[in-house]
Amino acid sequence: MKKIILAVYVFLSLECCGQVWVEKGAVWHYDWWTIGSGGFDKITYTGDTVIGNKTCQTLLKVRYTFFGTPDGGIAGGLPDTLGKEYTHVSGDTVFYFVNNKFSVLYNFGAKSGDSWDLGIDTSFAKCSKSIAIVDSTGTMVINHKTYRWISISAKTESSVTLLGKAVEHIGSIGSYLLPQYNYCDNQLWEPYFFTFHCFEDNTFELYNPTSYKCEYLLDRVGLTNPLLNVIEFFPNPVSDAITIKPGGFTIQKLEIFDNTGKPVISQQSTPFTGQVIVTGL
Repeated sequence: MKKIILAVYVFLSLECCGQVWVEKGAVWHYDWWTIGSGGFDKITYTGDTVIGNKTCQTLLKVRYTFFGTPDGGIAGGLPDTLGKEYTHVSGDTVFYFVNNKFSVLYNFGAKSGDSWDLGIDTSFAKCSKSIAIVDSTGTMVINHKTYRWISISAKTESSVTLLGKAVEHIGSIGSYLLPQYNYCDNQLWEPYFFTFHCFEDNTFELYNPTSYKCEYLLDRVGLTNPLLNVIEFFPNPVSDAITIKPGGFTIQKLEIFDNTGKPVISQQSTPFTGQVIVTGL
């Protein structure tokens, strides 16, 4: 009788590679600071829309601003809506809608030396066509999966810049998710400096390489999101008068600071729950 030997081959592999772009529920947090203030931007994937027969992700940008107070504390925390951005993905490339057309935002299949036009060309700051350049590429493991990354720099005199390392499924972890305006005329301007804080979506566990929570600054001023969603104030910035709508909350004390943290109004006011207009700023 012949003996039959069965050979069983087992193939083991590390789960690779990650999805190129985001899923539902995507939320990014980027910390920022500038002269006299700081805070964080929260970018949320709110749903899909169709632009030019392309299904796009709608990304809502909200900025939270905080100021230092004379006693060493922190004030502020109310959000400003910065508008919406639209992205779509094709193959290894993520596009964004700018100047009424789609331009490349990230190309995760790019190689060192590759470049692309970010779609913005301005002259008001003596800048020109915006070119992103890939300096290096590689892979990294996040949440037990391997993701490709590209490191990006900007061509000199680019109108907007996209800098640092960008990882597929997340985007930039080196600066900011979207290109930021550059100034080439050597005039005085107020730059914003961004650092990546955290990201998650419905299929991607929270990635937070820091030691503190994504919205830790809200805890510092004792605010929570339900409160932030209902209190309104406008205009912002303000020069003469500001309208405050407490949204049903009782305001016990009113403090208004300028962009250097200097108090403009600080008073124990008569508690109010309805709309008020504050003048004399």
